[in-house]
Amino acid sequence: MKGRIQIYPPEGPGKTAYIIGDRAGLKELARVVNDALFSAAKLETTKLHSSDGHEYTCVVTHDISEDEWQINEPNYKKDKPANVEIIKTFNEIYGKVRS
Repeated sequence: MKGRIQIYPPEGPGKTAYIIGDRAGLKELARVVNDALFSAAKLETTKLHSSDGHEYTCVVTHDISEDEWQINEPNYKKDKPANVEIIKTFNEIYGKVRS
């Protein structure tokens, strides 16, 4: 198991977001964030595990235009996935992961 990470978005404006993880999970998250910053593709992925041990894919990107920022719902509105071209392209190539 690479590591366990759970990411909880804020419940609304002015609320708190939480990233909890074990040491291996936090190290892997730091690695994938750093790699995404310097990747020619501007996107990196890693496999992590939730608290129940189930694996999931974590996608990290910084290739987001100002227009995309403006049309995306805040992360505490869970009814809409990210509307970002690079994530759409990733999902088309690799299958819907969770955008």
